[in-house]
Amino acid sequence: MDLVGLLKSQFLCHLVFCYVFIASGLIINTMQLFTLLLWPLNKQLFRKINCRLSYCISSRKILTIPYFDLPCGCVSELRLLVWVP
Repeated sequence: MDLVGLLKSQFLCHLVFCYVFIASGLIINTMQLFTLLLWPLNKQLFRKINCRLSYCISSRKILTIPYFDLPCGCVSELRLLVWVP
């Protein structure tokens, strides 16, 4: 068994992973709450910071997909655009 498979089978490893996932989410959400103080002063800076923090939250979710071998796919539809004069 490889090292990654061994770590995935250990309960303590899952517990630490979940703890870090929840703690980092709480830290990011607290930072978003504190950026509300910027809203009256500088709305553009508020939006930039919240955009980066929301990217952090979504990247944490994407990190869990390959770790737990969840089925995930990207669906796109290719359409042919025809100009009719």
